[in-house]
Amino acid sequence: MKKKRLVVLLFCVSFALGICFGGYALSFAAFSENNATERVPVEKTAFASGGYNDGLVETYRSDVAAKNAPTVVCDVTDKTTLDSLTAGDERPSNAILRLDADCNVTGAGGEILGSFKDVYANILQGKIIPVLYLKDGAAASAAIRFLSEDTDILDLAVMSDTPSIIKTLREFNNKIRGIISYAANADLYDVVKTTNENYANVAVLPQSAASAKNVRYVHARFKTVWVTANSSDEMTLRDCINSGAYGVIASDFGAVYGVLRTYGENDLFRAPFNVAHRGLPKQCNENSVSGALAAAASGATHVELDGWITTDNEIMLLHDGLLDRTTTGTGHIENYSAAELKQFTLTLDAEPIPSLTDAIRALKDTGVIIVFEIKTKKPEIVARLKQVLNEENCYDRLVVISFETSILALMKELLPEVPTANLNSCSASTFKTDLLQLGELNTGVDCNSGTVSPKFNEYYLRDRGFVGWYWTYDNRSLMNRAVECGYVGITNNEADAYANNLMLVEGAQDYAEKLERGDKITLKVTTFAGAVKQAEGVVTHCVDKGDGWEVTALYNSSRNTYHTQRFWVRKGAQKKGCGSLVEPTASGAATLTFLLGAVCLIIRRRKKTA
Repeated sequence: MKKKRLVVLLFCVSFALGICFGGYALSFAAFSENNATERVPVEKTAFASGGYNDGLVETYRSDVAAKNAPTVVCDVTDKTTLDSLTAGDERPSNAILRLDADCNVTGAGGEILGSFKDVYANILQGKIIPVLYLKDGAAASAAIRFLSEDTDILDLAVMSDTPSIIKTLREFNNKIRGIISYAANADLYDVVKTTNENYANVAVLPQSAASAKNVRYVHARFKTVWVTANSSDEMTLRDCINSGAYGVIASDFGAVYGVLRTYGENDLFRAPFNVAHRGLPKQCNENSVSGALAAAASGATHVELDGWITTDNEIMLLHDGLLDRTTTGTGHIENYSAAELKQFTLTLDAEPIPSLTDAIRALKDTGVIIVFEIKTKKPEIVARLKQVLNEENCYDRLVVISFETSILALMKELLPEVPTANLNSCSASTFKTDLLQLGELNTGVDCNSGTVSPKFNEYYLRDRGFVGWYWTYDNRSLMNRAVECGYVGITNNEADAYANNLMLVEGAQDYAEKLERGDKITLKVTTFAGAVKQAEGVVTHCVDKGDGWEVTALYNSSRNTYHTQRFWVRKGAQKKGCGSLVEPTASGAATLTFLLGAVCLIIRRRKKTA
C-alpha cells in the first residue's frame, strides 16, 4: 500500500512540475504575432497651413540624479490627469492625447476633455510635447485637418495601434514623428520592421513584453522603446525603469519621477552598445573578415563596416575610396570589378579584400549586428544591398548609416524595412533643421561625439524618442566617459576593451528565509564577451506575496551601478546544489518529467516482481 501511494505521489509531482516549468518557459517565449498593418481609410487634405509653429518644446528638466533616465510620458486618461499637467511645477516630457473625429481630446472612456486647440495652447503651453493618439481613420483625418487648416506643428508626434495610420500621417506631413503601439505577442523583428517601414521611430511595448533583453533587441536596431506601466506602484515602475526602455508611460507621471529620484548619479539604466569601428583597427586589418570576427569574439555587439560598389555591381568593404592606404592596390575601388580586386590583398596577413556578403556570412552565428556605412554616392548600391539581404536572409542583422542624404532617402524608398541613421552633425544649435531632416529621411541619429552633451542627448533626443549613437571613441577612457553620460551607441576603436564589462544583470537566487530592502542577494551577470557568473547584489525593493517576494536588486560594478527587473524569490531555505543559474525551459521540464516517470516505472516493476 505504501509503495502504491508513492507511485501515485511521484506521478502527480512529475505532472505538476512539467506543467509548471513548461508554462514558465512558454510565458517567456519569443513573440509570434504582429499587429495588423492593413491600410485604414484617411481623409486626405491639401497641405495649406493656416499657421506654422516651428518652436521646440522646452521639456522638463527634472532633478533625477542618474544620467539618461527614461523620459516620462503621461497618458491622459481623464480630466483629473489632464488637470495634473498644470497642477505643479513638475511635468512630463510628452502627453498622450486621444483625438476624436472632431479634433477633441477625449478620456479613455470617450468623454470630451476639451478641443485639441485649447489643450495645446492653454495646458501644454510649449512645455509638453503633444502625442496625438489616433484610434482610427476618422481621428487621423481630424489630425490632418488641424495640421493643414489650423496650425502646422513641428514638435509633435502621432501614435496609433494601427501602423498604416502612422504612415499616412507621416506621408502627409513628414516633420512630425511616428509612434506605434504593439501587443504583448508581437514578434520582435516585426516590431523593428513594422515601426521603420511605417515611418515611426518609437515602438510602445506593454510591460509584460518589455524585458531588458527585448528592449535591447529593438534599441540595437536604431528603434526606440517606450513601455506602458501596468500601474503606478513602486515595484511596477521599477520593473519598467529597469527594463532599459527609453520612456515610461503612466497616468501618474509624478509617481514615475518619485521612483526615478531613488536612483543615484552612478546608476545606469542600460548597458551601452559596443560598436566596433571597422572591426578591431588597432590589431587587425580594417574592414576585414578577421577583424570583424575578432571584434565579435571580444564583446562587440555591432561591427561597423564601410561599403562601395564595383564596376560589376558587387558591394566591397573598404574605408577609404582609394586602395592605397590599407591594401596592396592603388586607385579608387569603384574603378575595379570584384574579380579584379582579387589581385590585391589587405596589408596585414595578406587577407583578401572582402565583400559585404563575406562579412554577413562570417558573422552569421555570432549575434553581432552589422552597422553598414554606405560610403558611395552611387544610387545602385541600395538596389544591390536589397539583393544581398534577400540572398542571405539577414534583414534582422543589418542597419545602415551614411553621410549621403540622397542614399538615406533611397533607403526609405527601396528598403523601408531597414533602419538607418544619419552620420551628419546634430546639435542643439541646429536642432530645428536636424529634426526636419530626420523626419524627411525617416532616419535616426549617429553623429560626431564632439557635437553632443548629456543635456542634448536627454532633452533634445531622448525626449523625442531618438536613441543617440555617437562616433568615434578612440580608447577605453573615452568610452567610459561616454557610458557614464548615459550614451547608448558607442562606436569605438577598442571594442575588445569591454569584453569583461557587464552587459546584463538578472536575478538568480531562488529561495530566501527572509528578505527585505538592503539585504544581499545572488544575481547573474553576463559580460559583453558572453561570460556568465554569479555576483552579489543588494535588494532595492521587495514585496511580500505570501509564498515569496517580488524583488528588484542592484549590482555595483567597478564604475557604475546596474539594476535588475523584478524577479521571484520563494520563501524557504536556500537549496544547496541546485545551480541557480539554470533557467527552466520547456525541454528541461520534459526531461525532468521523463526522469520522474522512469522512477515511477522502476518502482512499479519491482512491485510486480516482489
